[in-house]
Amino acid sequence: MTRGSTIAGSTEVHVEDTSTRETGSFVLLLLSGVAAYLYVSLFFLPSTPFLLGGDQVFFWLPGMRMLDHARIYQDFFQFTPPGTDFVYFVLFRLLGTHLWDTNVFVLLLGVTLCWMCFSIAREMMSRAAALMAMALFLVLIYCKLLNGTHHWLSVLCVMAAVKLWIRRSMAVATLAVGALLGLASFFTQTRGVAALAAFILFLVWRQFRIKGRWRETLVNTGLLVLGFAGAWLILHAYFIATLGWKQIWYFEVTCAKSIVGAVSRQTLGLPEGLASRKLPKLLPYLSVYLLLAIIYPVSLWRSWRGGKGSGTAWEKPALPAMDSFCWPRSRSV
Repeated sequence: MTRGSTIAGSTEVHVEDTSTRETGSFVLLLLSGVAAYLYVSLFFLPSTPFLLGGDQVFFWLPGMRMLDHARIYQDFFQFTPPGTDFVYFVLFRLLGTHLWDTNVFVLLLGVTLCWMCFSIAREMMSRAAALMAMALFLVLIYCKLLNGTHHWLSVLCVMAAVKLWIRRSMAVATLAVGALLGLASFFTQTRGVAALAAFILFLVWRQFRIKGRWRETLVNTGLLVLGFAGAWLILHAYFIATLGWKQIWYFEVTCAKSIVGAVSRQTLGLPEGLASRKLPKLLPYLSVYLLLAIIYPVSLWRSWRGGKGSGTAWEKPALPAMDSFCWPRSRSV
């Protein structure tokens, strides 16, 4: 089945493979299984919540303080954007301050991330392979931490942007992609910026591949930047009005850079400092670093080589790989 679409003034024809469309009952069953797996990891049956520690404490505590009208950057210190604190504030405002609130949030966040992971993977691989990718993410990554922090919220926004870009059908969708990246930077200041750079690099790469008109590439780039800037400004409008640009820059850039930079130089982002006696314990983490350094360039190279003469099929694996390639630096915050 084919369908025509207009993007930023140009007409393109997309081939839609109906075999990649999953039935509602299958998706419901899949997400129910994910929710059940997360539930037994977050609650002692039948309904006693486990106390979750980790970095999310630095966000739900400010969320509770905001219930008492405390203001971020004024009444309490924070060096990440206000997004995660505000999410917990809304959560507590709606559900009250209970121990199970954060567990429910981590569960819902995990289900959403798993659905997005499966959905994007399904765009470029078989159902079985997509299920395997989602299961690996769920078991080895998400459930290992069980932390509802700004990292996952910003990652979810970028994943949604990638999914929307793959399925986009009009210029306004490109604007919405930029807005999702702006929302990502409302949770992690560097994540949306890194993803925006990846999208722009992808557009330039795509321009050289298809040898199209530069006008379309420039318009799409402009729409991405406009969507990003508009979303970022709207979300930060209150803080800009009450604090001013200098204070926002100090907390989200200057202060974050000095704090996170000092930690990263000591640990390289590892759970412990790098030392020969700790090498066996750090080997799994170093292996992941090595695999990422291999997988992303190989994926981009295969997309470049395999895309010749194959229409737009190469775009689906190329865009996630390029986004992921630009993320490691942004994950330091």
